[in-house]
Amino acid sequence: MEAEPIPVPETPPEPSSVPSSPDVAKPPAQKAKAKRSGTDDPETVAALAEVLDIKRRLPEIDFYQVLGVARSANEEEVKKAYFVLARKYHPDRFGRHLPPGVKEQVDDVFDYITKAYRTLTNRDQKTTYASKLSSIAADDDKDRSKNAEIRFRQGKTLFSQGRYEEAIVLLEESVRLKDDKGDFFLLLAMAESKVPALSKKAEKDFLKAIELESWNPEGFVGLGLLYKKEGLLLRARKQFERALEIDSDHKAARQALGDMDERPESKKGGFKGMFSKDLFGSKKK
Repeated sequence: MEAEPIPVPETPPEPSSVPSSPDVAKPPAQKAKAKRSGTDDPETVAALAEVLDIKRRLPEIDFYQVLGVARSANEEEVKKAYFVLARKYHPDRFGRHLPPGVKEQVDDVFDYITKAYRTLTNRDQKTTYASKLSSIAADDDKDRSKNAEIRFRQGKTLFSQGRYEEAIVLLEESVRLKDDKGDFFLLLAMAESKVPALSKKAEKDFLKAIELESWNPEGFVGLGLLYKKEGLLLRARKQFERALEIDSDHKAARQALGDMDERPESKKGGFKGMFSKDLFGSKKK
């Protein structure tokens, strides 16, 4: 019966337990020479650079990522991935003459790879680890949501003070952290519409706000006022009419349409009355 490529070890594999390069079949004197010059070999130098990069990213990557396998990977796929990495990054490959600090990093990476292999090939440990990853992901999501809300409130305060460019910085961060909140994109678009150079970006974010909250008339009104300011009166009228289809008593939409009917040639517009209490208050479900 064919032996498995790597048996599940009770303790971390000793440096000699995993063949690290083709030189294992060479005579002792030739092997010693190869080890002394190992870090001069281009492939070995490249592998060492990869190990040091992995070491830098260890706090951010999980066992699946370090092995390069999907979370749905079975035991055989995990073993295969480990076998490849063990040959590529085993400390023996880099010889005995690495600086102590570099050797320590190589050892840390190989220990992490080995720990990943052991955990993901043990049913109980794998289940426990999966639960841990789910908990970490949930905590990260809560933190992101909390930070997004903080940035949004700070941006809202700056907007009300007329400090639009400063507000935009915070609101951009809020939508980066939480990209499924219509009111985040709405306020960002309103702030951007106050900066002439950002009109196109404002249009994009109004449309995103409308996509996320199509029931909210404020997105249509905001976009209509932007189009009106840019002289796109037919587009503006369409947005105001859509807002009134949602809320027939919407004062800002009615006023904007009334102004256009009285002075159709006017290109003036603004957000007077837009930043009202009901804008970010109760919403229709």
